[in-house]
Amino acid sequence: MKILLLLFFVALGFQTASAQNNDIKGTVQGENGKLLHYAMIADSKYNNIAFTDSVGDFTIATHPDSKLMVQFDGYRDTLIDANMISQNPQIDLKPVVSLPVETIGLGVRTAMTADGRVAVVRRNAYLVGSRYLLDAFVPGYFTYADGKKFYNKNCLFNYEKVSGFVLLTVDKQTVREVNREQIKSFTLYDKTDRRYDFEQVPEIDKIHYVQVLASGPKYKIVKLIRTNFSSSGVAHTAAGDIGQDYDEYSDEAEYYVFNVQTKQLQKITLKKRALKEAFQKETDKVNKFMSENDGSVDDDFLGKLGVVVNS
Repeated sequence: MKILLLLFFVALGFQTASAQNNDIKGTVQGENGKLLHYAMIADSKYNNIAFTDSVGDFTIATHPDSKLMVQFDGYRDTLIDANMISQNPQIDLKPVVSLPVETIGLGVRTAMTADGRVAVVRRNAYLVGSRYLLDAFVPGYFTYADGKKFYNKNCLFNYEKVSGFVLLTVDKQTVREVNREQIKSFTLYDKTDRRYDFEQVPEIDKIHYVQVLASGPKYKIVKLIRTNFSSSGVAHTAAGDIGQDYDEYSDEAEYYVFNVQTKQLQKITLKKRALKEAFQKETDKVNKFMSENDGSVDDDFLGKLGVVVNS
């Protein structure tokens, strides 16, 4: 059954990106031409952030007066005019012996292994699934309630799906929980450079963040993940054993379409008919897309569809 909610644009926290003048591309490398993966490029004045991919390349939206701060652990921070990168896209960082680690006053939440993986405390029974979004802490950044972005080259992040908290570490020893009231949204990049964007949408869930699968001037498609835990329990009966002999974290997902123009939020199912109803004003685009993409409807399908209906 459809759920249509009339919402104020600001209350949802859905904001379209401000117009940018130019996208520039560049490459970041260290000593001896080493290409740096996950170097952070930040334009603090216009609140834009990008990370380099596995071959050191990046793309970031800029303005004529943009100045970009390039950071990577073990190297000196480098500030450079955006127009200089347009003329010479290669950025060379100089190494340093050590860098100070910024500390943040957040409550301790859990622990992690030395290689950056989440230290899951297992019970006696076999554990299936995970309470964490990713199996390792990864680069990223978050946005405060006032719109300012927090980024630090020494910080790694993860998302705890059960409690709905963003987790942060600066030393790969202690994991800290970030105050939910402070953070409006956050972005993570996994080891394959896949980007995960999450936002607070209290009208959908007051505890958990929702994942943004697609965003544009007309529509936003989001996903809510709720993770439940069930413990092992086997009962021995005359008819045989009943129950499961393992602990399990299982995900339940809900999907929504937010219409930017009408300010309506609609719950949808992963059915092509439901998608056609949700995007009735984009019938021709949706029909053409579905005729060319006949696979099952999943997150990637919705992300690609979002690009089409927003064009």
